[in-house]
Amino acid sequence: MTHTSPNVTIHTAGLGDLDTIVDTLATGFHDGDFADWLIPEPATRAAVYPGYFRILAEHALSTGWVELAGDGEAVAVWHTLGSAPIAAVPIPRYQHRLADAVGPEALPRFQALDAALEEHHPAGAHHYLAFLAVRPRLRGNGLGSALLECHHRYLDKHAIPAYLEATGLRNQQLYLRHGYQPHPPYLLAEDSPQALPMWRPPRPGAAG
Repeated sequence: MTHTSPNVTIHTAGLGDLDTIVDTLATGFHDGDFADWLIPEPATRAAVYPGYFRILAEHALSTGWVELAGDGEAVAVWHTLGSAPIAAVPIPRYQHRLADAVGPEALPRFQALDAALEEHHPAGAHHYLAFLAVRPRLRGNGLGSALLECHHRYLDKHAIPAYLEATGLRNQQLYLRHGYQPHPPYLLAEDSPQALPMWRPPRPGAAG
């Protein structure tokens, strides 16, 4: 499915887009708010992130909803969740694949991240924005906002709420502008940065 926002074409990704999705996620999150805590050394992070995000992207393409802006310069990864826990559709052999991808030193931090996100995830039917990434050289051009607005039109039309975790105050401001409401923050681990959970009620009158 293809949509056009002002000056931005957005389409639903398929398996043929996997490499583009992985590259955009890995480069988009390389300098993210959790990055230094997950893998402090930038060169190691650059080597690890593509394998890590490939696991998650493959899963999202088979069970979720992935949207690309333009030629893949920005990507949004959504999961459609019901009343069951976030892990209702598990990734096959996930712990083994995660260990292979990130290595023994970083593995406990990635496991702590997963456990904290699952523990604090709200119940009830909603769409979960797992990732929103823009290639660094194109940030500030409205690609992330275009992806949000496109998916929100669907959510508002069908009266579906949305949930996400902002990773810092800067991207929290972006989500506030798009109708998300902050929930109490929480730590991923004792020495970690905070996750900033946010919830967006549907706006049926805004759907168009």
